[in-house]
Amino acid sequence: MVFATDLDRTIIYSKRFIEKYTPAVMPVEVHLGKEIAYMTKKAVENLKRISKLIDIIPVTTRNIGEYHRVALFKEIHPRYCIMNNGATIYVDGNEDEEWTKQVRKKIGSMNVGYNDIITQFVKKAKMEHVKVYRLSDDFLWVIVVYEELFDFSVLEQFKEYAKERGWNVVATGKKVYLIPCFINKWNALQHICNKYEVDTVIAAGDSLLDYEMVINAAMGIVPRHGELAGFLNGRGIITQKSGIEAGEEILEIVASSISA
Repeated sequence: MVFATDLDRTIIYSKRFIEKYTPAVMPVEVHLGKEIAYMTKKAVENLKRISKLIDIIPVTTRNIGEYHRVALFKEIHPRYCIMNNGATIYVDGNEDEEWTKQVRKKIGSMNVGYNDIITQFVKKAKMEHVKVYRLSDDFLWVIVVYEELFDFSVLEQFKEYAKERGWNVVATGKKVYLIPCFINKWNALQHICNKYEVDTVIAAGDSLLDYEMVINAAMGIVPRHGELAGFLNGRGIITQKSGIEAGEEILEIVASSISA
């Protein structure tokens, strides 16, 4: 059994989610000398408790450098972690080269490549509404937009164009991701399950990027504030609480289920 979990807005939260709960929270990520992500103290305790019973698999759109900023995982040392939305897998700190080769081979056979898709996106979107965009580890475009200016109706139109050409487009708050459809969290998780004989997955996530992982897990959990909560159709558990308290509740559910 493993617990596969998204990170941001699922079990760890930025400062704007924690104002009410400041006495009960602790920083778990520091970047350039600034605390930027938090969990409740109870959530941290439960995550450590879970890690002693089953493998925890962080599954995130972050790259490996961004992942290493989360100090808590230096204490827990997860055996497996999945980066770049499923494009890269690490086992005991080493990249799974077999998986990376499979992904790169598929990338090489795409009719519409990375340069083409970002060019088309730029044509559709007004560049003054885009704050920055970057290619993360050569696997996914991460675009940060000005939410108050960006026309998200244009994005909906672009999704159809992209899907027909093998690309997934997902907006999560101020970020827009352009990702080849075959790069997803569930595909990477299945690779781990098959290779290392894992038969039961508990999963948690908040966004549409977590959809396949959550609905295919033996138990899928979604925070109430997450956009994914509106797409489950009864195929998972939605927390009673929102924000950082939802992260705490997710870990309570997992800890209780594996202790039962």
